[in-house]
Amino acid sequence: MIDSKLYHILVVLTEAHREKLLRYLYVELPDIHDSRYIVIKQLSNAIQKNTVPADKQEFFKTAFQNVPGSQKMNTILSESVKLVENFVVTQAVVNDKDSVNLFLGEFYYRHQLNTYFEQILRKHGAQREEKLTLKGFAVQVETEFLHARYLALNNNRDVDLLSVRQILEEFYATWKLKLDNISGVGWLKDNTAIEPENLLFAIHQQLRELFAGKEENVYLDLFEKIQSHESSIELSELRVIMMLLDNFCINQLNEGKFHFIEHTFRLYQKMIQLNVLLDDDGTLLAGQYKNVITIALRTQSYDWAKWFLESFKGNIRDEQAEVVYVFNKANIAFEQKEYVHCLQVLSQVVFKDVFYKLTTKRLMIKSLYMLYLNDRTYFETLHGHLNAFKKYIYTKKNLPELYQETNKNFYKFIFQIFFATAKSNLEAESIKNKIKDCGALADKSWLLSILSQ
Repeated sequence: MIDSKLYHILVVLTEAHREKLLRYLYVELPDIHDSRYIVIKQLSNAIQKNTVPADKQEFFKTAFQNVPGSQKMNTILSESVKLVENFVVTQAVVNDKDSVNLFLGEFYYRHQLNTYFEQILRKHGAQREEKLTLKGFAVQVETEFLHARYLALNNNRDVDLLSVRQILEEFYATWKLKLDNISGVGWLKDNTAIEPENLLFAIHQQLRELFAGKEENVYLDLFEKIQSHESSIELSELRVIMMLLDNFCINQLNEGKFHFIEHTFRLYQKMIQLNVLLDDDGTLLAGQYKNVITIALRTQSYDWAKWFLESFKGNIRDEQAEVVYVFNKANIAFEQKEYVHCLQVLSQVVFKDVFYKLTTKRLMIKSLYMLYLNDRTYFETLHGHLNAFKKYIYTKKNLPELYQETNKNFYKFIFQIFFATAKSNLEAESIKNKIKDCGALADKSWLLSILSQ
């Protein structure tokens, strides 16, 4: 028995720690007659009395009335070791203030307990000033990264990672100096750059290449690499990697590289499959919810878009979650040419946010215009919506300048198109060219599409 791993661990614990271990197991295990509890208690007592049998079989005879077989003994010992190791780890974490704050912070962040999350951040900041350690720097990098994401989610802004980078640089530079000093400079004298040989480094190296201007081939190679190694990468790391790929794809689309639509749609499907689309707290920003549906619609994957709409509506992280859901539901109806249904859906809620209000007004005008093309009885309704839209964008106070310009131009061109039914093809072509030349214009692609019908 004195050759067992369980003995080697227990014998180095103090008597007080062994007593604490037994109290810990009393709570953790469902039954004090559990064979693992009996083995650990009996062995702890024997260690205290210095009466540990050398033979495993002999030890089990003293601990149990019915001695288990050799294979069962090994299983009991192996599972007992796991329990003791869990206790050792738990004690280490509990006594490490920085780690405790990080774990609690992650818990409060994940469950949107914002008040307690902010308390933990303040507590962490105060404790950092108590004692300086390099390990503390490492934990602080993680803590600041969590804080940055928290601010981004709750303010719906981009993540500001400057403070994270500053701490990381400080951590790296300090550790390197410490290592240089301990090694007496030695093998680090030549300052040769050391390039890590791990999968995460290779992936982030390729991500840097992507954002430095490389395009489709590097993207496809990286996507395949992630697929091949997805089970080897921790979920939180995968989430960051896929988020960066998403940003890259959106940038490509914004630059007019529309062949990335299929890549982006495939990426979203993979993110859902890997369970990394949602943040740690199980939520999804309204903008991301809309992006996924928009990309699905642009690939004409209507059934998939409807599935996503319903499956993730409960995950929207926004005070106006219902508004976001209704707006995207109406968008799907419009893309499927279900214009009456689109108008019915939009009538279900009152849109207060200026972005949704303007976009919804345009969506209603677009739906009415498409209905008007086949049914002239919609003339008065469409004309009324156009007038109401004009009044809103010209009289609404504090409307952002970009919103004013893009929507005023939309009104100008849809009004021209609306009353251009009797005009010649030459005049329609003139309107089309003006639309193409207009930089700030909402729903530009749609306006061009209806002139091409």
